[in-house]
Amino acid sequence: MTKKSNIFSGRAIFDHLPKTAGQAINRRLTKELGSGSGSVTPNLISRHQELIRIFGGRYSVISGHLNFQNDGLDPRYNYIIILQEPLDRAISWFFYVLPDYEYKLREQAVHFDASQEEELEGEFLHLYQ
Repeated sequence: MTKKSNIFSGRAIFDHLPKTAGQAINRRLTKELGSGSGSVTPNLISRHQELIRIFGGRYSVISGHLNFQNDGLDPRYNYIIILQEPLDRAISWFFYVLPDYEYKLREQAVHFDASQEEELEGEFLHLYQ
């Protein structure tokens, strides 16, 4: 019995904007095409041209949050970008960030209390003023 080949012979860059299911899509690409050299990169964050320079020869699909900084598109690659309705994206971001924000506020309130109400910091400082 021969094993099904998951080789992708093209080159693609998946620029996933924050809160547009990029992590889930990266997992699906990795499941279908494989991980490791020659397949799909893990989720990366860096400048567009830098990622091509570092990973372009080793991976068929470069996936991550890209910063273009006036870089043009590379003609050797197909680009994939998924857009999400702005309100849905904002709501998704809110529920993603809120637990961490609440934890920081709680931590800063405890610090404020321990300092006998003398040391304000971070987000707690802005809420208290």
